[in-house]
Amino acid sequence: MKVFGGRCSDATRVGASSTRSGKRVTWFTVVSPLVAILLAGCAATPRANRADSLPTWMSRYPTNPEYFIGVGGSPDTGDRQGDLERARANALAQLASEIEVTIRSDQTYRETATSSGDSSTTVDIIVRTLTAQNLEGVETVDSFHSDKEGYWFYFRLSKATWDQIKNREMYELRDRVLAMIGAVANPTSSVSERLRTYSFALELLGKSKYGGKIPIELEGTHGVLDDLVSTQLGAMLDRLHVTVDPPSIRFPPGRPAELRIRVASTENRPIGALAMEVRGPRGETLAELATGSDGSYGGALGIAGLRSGKRLCSVGLAPAAIKGADKPLLARAPQAQLEIEVLPLGVHLLLDGPETLDRRWLTDSVTSILTEDYALAVLRSDDPTPFLISVTVRGRSSPPNEYGIEFAYCSLSMTMARDDSKIAALTTAEAKGAGTTADQAIRKAAAEMLKDLPQDSALEDAVGMLVANAWMKDSRK
Repeated sequence: MKVFGGRCSDATRVGASSTRSGKRVTWFTVVSPLVAILLAGCAATPRANRADSLPTWMSRYPTNPEYFIGVGGSPDTGDRQGDLERARANALAQLASEIEVTIRSDQTYRETATSSGDSSTTVDIIVRTLTAQNLEGVETVDSFHSDKEGYWFYFRLSKATWDQIKNREMYELRDRVLAMIGAVANPTSSVSERLRTYSFALELLGKSKYGGKIPIELEGTHGVLDDLVSTQLGAMLDRLHVTVDPPSIRFPPGRPAELRIRVASTENRPIGALAMEVRGPRGETLAELATGSDGSYGGALGIAGLRSGKRLCSVGLAPAAIKGADKPLLARAPQAQLEIEVLPLGVHLLLDGPETLDRRWLTDSVTSILTEDYALAVLRSDDPTPFLISVTVRGRSSPPNEYGIEFAYCSLSMTMARDDSKIAALTTAEAKGAGTTADQAIRKAAAEMLKDLPQDSALEDAVGMLVANAWMKDSRK
């Protein structure tokens, strides 16, 4: 018997697949490239098929209370080196899955927003741990080959050896986290530095399956390392306070409003630069900004693309500032309410259409669509604005049918400009109307066309380009 990772065992037999608890043990189809590379160094060469009976471990899965056991194989595809690597890697993955069962049974997981309980992830971490230790203690008990059954390996790992490997990793993780925390324990370390450090430490612990099993004393408190780090981070967040001034802002598109933000803490230490964000009513990020080293921000806040209207928003720490925190911790991060009102973009309206259409009705109808559906403000001609929307309605009639019914067709062209420079243009499809007179038919056609106009994607795109143009030019002022 040899230690896997050194010179491999020469024991080789020929036989069939094995069973465990009545279930057939088969080879895996996915092999980690990292494992395959490391395992390739073990050059065990199975001997040719022999006529003796199958080995016991192939017909009945071996068990031993003092060992984790892995049996795995690969079909004989003719690629001898590749088949050997896959067989060894799959046996190691099977061994790792036994270790994974013990981890899940004796560890109480801390509920986090990112905890998925994915067994395959756990197995992968165990395999990486074993390979990082150069497969220390993994023994090749036996190996086996036949043309029919392929290549098979029987590995085992002493549970005592696994405990040593696990404890070594736990202590290395503990020492690394404590060193990080110790580096920001002095009074000159800023709140920002401490938040980043504790968040990163929590992220490291979250990636390890042992973060919740490391007993420690942290700043005078006894407990489990990841819980204590989480508690400390939560306490830091509880001591922070965010204020905004003014509590409500209003601005037209392209004209940002001045806003002051301040982050303070009851801790007697500097604040430092903090990543902040403005969030909308549904928690969506509207704007990202950063405070200075004193925890304050002052400047213009404009949110391009935000439609006209009033909404209740919030200002708080960006998730990037506390990256390793779970949802309960993120919920404790301080925030302040901010009411944002984007005023309608003012435009002039120039309209032309057939004389048979009532001009007042046509103007009111188009104005209603622009103001109610697209939140623009149609100004009087003497109110200043660089934006002009020109609308031309075209109509045509066709001869009446045999019953004397008149038919007419209407379409609309619209151009949006700024200071005589065209921004966008669109033309609708023709709408059809019918009536007992030509005037009645043309009006019905126009009404049908205007009914469909608010849902026209071309109009939505054109208004979006108009508002975006306001931001691109005015925001530079």
